[in-house]
Amino acid sequence: MVGFRSPDFVAGMNVPGYHLHFLNAARDGGGHILEIALAAGMRIELDPTPRFALELPESGDFLDTKLDEDKSAELEKVEKN
Repeated sequence: MVGFRSPDFVAGMNVPGYHLHFLNAARDGGGHILEIALAAGMRIELDPTPRFALELPESGDFLDTKLDEDKSAELEKVEKN
C-alpha cells in the first residue's frame, strides 16, 4: 500500500486528503483503497516527506485543460463508487 495526503488548497489539481492505493501480492493488479481495517499485528510506517516536486507537461492536452471547472461530482463518482 502506498499513498499520500494532500492539503485542501490542491483541490482542482489533486484530491485533498488521504489518497491510498494498493498492489496485490502477485503485483499484477491493484487500485484505490476506499476503506481499510488493520488486522492484529499489522503495522503502518509513515514517511514524512518535507518536499514534493510535481512536473507537469508544458504542451499538448494538458495546457488546454480547464482546471477552474468544478469537477467535484465527477471526483465523488470516481473516488467513492
